[in-house]
Amino acid sequence: MSRKASVTNHRAVLGQDGAVRMTESLLRKTPLQHIISGLYEDPMTCGIGIGIGAGATVTCLDGYTEWVSETYPQITLGWDWGWQFVSGRSGYRRREAPFSNITLVDQDGRDIGVADTARLLGDVIDQRDWQDIVGAYLATHYR
Repeated sequence: MSRKASVTNHRAVLGQDGAVRMTESLLRKTPLQHIISGLYEDPMTCGIGIGIGAGATVTCLDGYTEWVSETYPQITLGWDWGWQFVSGRSGYRRREAPFSNITLVDQDGRDIGVADTARLLGDVIDQRDWQDIVGAYLATHYR
């Protein structure tokens, strides 16, 4: 069932279900503030202890981060990340679908669906510069 809200590229709407409906265009323009990041301490979440050779085991660094807007209605966006080595560089990378109170809608205000919302939220995250902020936060909170 498609929900329709009176959403424009300039305004988000808080739905009766608690989701904030907005266009992808508006989301991309909305500044997000970092509120917290942390490390997952369960070694089983990232495969520690899996042997990869004589005397070696796989290790990893996994965590989470949460961001909010200063707009009304307030949006929240969080995701799990991992420290990974990709294409000759290591760094923080988003893992899996983000967590959010956002439902993206098309230009006519119709929900685009859970799968497309998750994919586009991931794209928005991947195009933002969040890694240095998370790294700096972790450096001050995990000494």
